[in-house]
Amino acid sequence: MVETLQKVEVVLDIQFSAVNCKNLLLHRLILFAL
Repeated sequence: MVETLQKVEVVLDIQFSAVNCKNLLLHRLILFAL
């Protein structure tokens, strides 16, 4: 059970990081376009 929770946390961490990267890239593109 604990192992499963840890795996889920890792997956969520990776997804969260990916979303943050996309948001940063979008932010830079928007600033660059202005």
